[in-house]
Amino acid sequence: MFTKAFSNAFGVTVTKNVSSVARTILGSTRTLFVWIVELAFRWEDFDSLELAGFVILVIGNLVYNSIL
Repeated sequence: MFTKAFSNAFGVTVTKNVSSVARTILGSTRTLFVWIVELAFRWEDFDSLELAGFVILVIGNLVYNSIL
């Protein structure tokens, strides 16, 4: 509960001071960080299909937010 509250407060602050696009990019970065930690601790095996899906997800976010 505290982690989610901190995450939401941080997100609101980023949106207020920078933009919602920056918040979207940080959300993708957070997902990447969690995935890297899972791989580092061997909680999950590497799957190239997941990497391809993540790349498509990020590109979709960038296109949707008119960055690409």
